[in-house]
Amino acid sequence: DGGNALTVAPLADLPGWRLEHRSGGRQLFTPADVAAVSALAAQLEHALQGRGAYEQGVIEERRRLAEDMHDDIGARLLMLIHRARDPEQAQLARAAMTDLRTAIAALDAAPQRLADALADWRAEIAERCELAGVALHWQHADGGFHCPEQELGARARANLERAIREAVSNAIRHAAPTTLAITLSQQDEELTIDIANDGQISPPEQWQPGRGSRTLDKRLRQLGGSCQRELDSAGWLHLRLRLRLASPNV
Repeated sequence: DGGNALTVAPLADLPGWRLEHRSGGRQLFTPADVAAVSALAAQLEHALQGRGAYEQGVIEERRRLAEDMHDDIGARLLMLIHRARDPEQAQLARAAMTDLRTAIAALDAAPQRLADALADWRAEIAERCELAGVALHWQHADGGFHCPEQELGARARANLERAIREAVSNAIRHAAPTTLAITLSQQDEELTIDIANDGQISPPEQWQPGRGSRTLDKRLRQLGGSCQRELDSAGWLHLRLRLRLASPNV
């Protein structure tokens, strides 16, 4: 258009552009501008190719590490489970196998549907409660859980899974409960997982925070969430894990 416009071609996943009225319309675009834009585009293309190669290398290395951990450490843990003569040792080996699977999943960059992750966690907790002789109530609060297509990134899934596992472990280990009640609720984009138990419980304000509790809080903060502990009037301890599903860390 007589130098009034300069078109920039699309590059990789970046859109093309049409620039008009150079210097507010006081100048025209020239062949020198075309050469400058072409040089910048070439540099950007080279940078994008380098970044793509680096990211692919990271994915391949994560996959290799995950396979090595599964084949080597997993095989040895499985051997310990089958050869253990003491039920407690076998249970410890099973717990280590579960933690290993979580670590391997964290190395996988693929996200997972939140509904699928919750189903996996429910099955794991049900098995642990059955072994401990604890009744499990898994339920949705009024309003329920209505974002089945929401996805969790690999790291977010691992952090939330470990936080839930730590909460359940603390309840079973320290309170000797008869019942564990897990309630899912959602308000707008905030998900709350309420893990409640009866048993021998002292008020949370009298607790001395241990390493497990500090780690649990840290994992929730990394997701942009929070953890609240409360003893209700019926003597049930509630551990409420909250996180915003729209958080960039999720």
